Amino acid sequence: MYSLVHTNDERFPFSLYVDDSRLQEVESAASMLDFVLADVTIQAVERMEDHVALHAAAAAWDRRGIIFPGQPDSGKTTLVAGLTQVGFAYLSDEAALIDPHTGLLHPFPRALAMDARSVDAIPGLRRKLPPDHDQFMRSRYHVPPDDLRPGAVGRPCRVKYVIAPKYEAGGDTELKPMSRAEALMTLAENSFNFVRFGSLAVDSLRGTLEGVKCYRLRIGSLEDGIRKVLDVVEEGAYAR
Repeated sequence: MYSLVHTNDERFPFSLYVDDSRLQEVESAASMLDFVLADVTIQAVERMEDHVALHAAAAAWDRRGIIFPGQPDSGKTTLVAGLTQVGFAYLSDEAALIDPHTGLLHPFPRALAMDARSVDAIPGLRRKLPPDHDQFMRSRYHVPPDDLRPGAVGRPCRVKYVIAPKYEAGGDTELKPMSRAEALMTLAENSFNFVRFGSLAVDSLRGTLEGVKCYRLRIGSLEDGIRKVLDVVEEGAYAR
């Protein structure tokens, strides 16, 4: 149960509660939505019992899944937004879901949580946002996948690539191979509910990574990052 309580604090006149615990002090009633959406996402993935939930963006190209693991500010949301706009299927910007029994990557198609800089990096996106959007956000816009491209959400698929992004403004964009052992460690480190599954999660991810190509991607510009990912999947298509 989320509750919004009016306070006497001039700077933060509202407090947001979850049951009896205060979650956040907010500047306006509308800005609570940003915190509610974030908390609902965290609660959903941490309590999930049927999928291993990884802190990662995810997309697909020709039903070949790509996981982009990374911490906040690694650039994964902006990257997956750009990929979705150019034709990739959108699976998630925050939680990549792996079925531990089948190894399939499933969509978690929540709205993308994008800051102003990320929105402006996507051509034409800002003018698609509703005029009153600003009053319902605090520091992030919540952008439905179909605002990037109609019919953007993809279907469950096999994982074929793991690409760990890291955004470095103004730097060179560089793609380097990563061993599957390193990829497994990266996925384990970026997990919401790994402990819940124990050894099953390790075995599942190890099986999921069999035959998967793994990379680290340093991103200097979004355009170059998209090009590097396209090069990877197009090379994979040619190899098939």
